[in-house]
Amino acid sequence: MTGLREIKKKNTKKAILQYAEKVFKEKGYSKVKTSDIAKGSNIAEGTLFNYFSSKGELFVEAVFRDFDMGKYKIHLSEKIDEDILVNEIVNLIDFYIKKMANVDKKLLREYFSVVYSINNSESLVARNSLFRMDEMVMEESKQLLNLLKKGYEKIEEFDLDIAVECIYSCVILQFTKYTYSDEFSYSNMIENIREQIRFIIRGSIL
Repeated sequence: MTGLREIKKKNTKKAILQYAEKVFKEKGYSKVKTSDIAKGSNIAEGTLFNYFSSKGELFVEAVFRDFDMGKYKIHLSEKIDEDILVNEIVNLIDFYIKKMANVDKKLLREYFSVVYSINNSESLVARNSLFRMDEMVMEESKQLLNLLKKGYEKIEEFDLDIAVECIYSCVILQFTKYTYSDEFSYSNMIENIREQIRFIIRGSIL
């Protein structure tokens, strides 16, 4: 019985995510109500909140739902130089943010307007859902930098926490530019991130 119950819960969550992704992409974030998603998923609204704590959490998992499926696999040679160091960090960042970049810019803009609204009651829970993704990427970046640090003697005194915060600040800035500018392409963003990471790395070994 326990096995059947777990299968039913898994199928219910899958149905919620599939329907939520569909309506969020069709109607945007603000116009969709959790009651609508529950109805379209053939469940009670209270049941929906057994799976997701808020609309923001549901949005993140539905629209970016392959975000945490699969981890970046590190590929390092025995000898590490500045180019290898920078490229590996950029590859890790690209691995994750390209999943977000696949979402329509208009939908990203609307969601970010909610995330960063100080007056919207939904903004706090929306921020928390998004920040959990940020924390995951930052932690993996820190782990990668720690490995790179061991193979690149020039950055033996590298402060990982400060480096990760600086790098991720650059990523957020560039992704914001990408989201709000139709002329700023994904490749433009990645190249800007690459140059900024190179600048941070070089500054760390002066």
